[in-house]
Amino acid sequence: MTIIERIEALLNEGLDLKKVRAYLVIEDYKNVDIEAAIKELGLSTKAKKGFAAEYYDWLAGSARTKTEAEDFIAGTGEYGETTPNIKKHKSHYLNIWDLTARVWAGQGAGEEPSGEDSAEESADEVNPKVQAAWDKLTKAKAAWAKGKAPRSKGAFHPDKVSHLGDDALTSAYTKFFQEING
Repeated sequence: MTIIERIEALLNEGLDLKKVRAYLVIEDYKNVDIEAAIKELGLSTKAKKGFAAEYYDWLAGSARTKTEAEDFIAGTGEYGETTPNIKKHKSHYLNIWDLTARVWAGQGAGEEPSGEDSAEESADEVNPKVQAAWDKLTKAKAAWAKGKAPRSKGAFHPDKVSHLGDDALTSAYTKFFQEING
């Protein structure tokens, strides 16, 4: 039986790729051969997004209410199940919601939100250009954290967004501009 046939047989038994790989290692197949066979079959071992990554992406998508955040954390309704560990850390995830609610409200991280569901109330007032600038900055910061410098360091000069009238955005651009230009 070839390694490809063995992989297909194990997959047909209902095993996931991680377990198939473990079986093959136990059966003394070389890792190089396992990798080549997996690549030849076009199988992927990409890791699934964790809860935190999904939650942060969900919060970044649009302004959310505290009730929506609590439902997401609890795994009720349309959001799917969560683990007891996630539920145990509800206060942590609600603190993240609070921070994003402030950002969506345009108040920045240092000020108190105007109400429990302030993000929902101000979602209609968010200027699309301001939102696009926040999105651009968020993506650039994530890339910078991974070691990838922006194509144009001048693209994050605070003057590029100061005309939008959002002091928190201008301040964030200033900090990032100073960070990348060291």
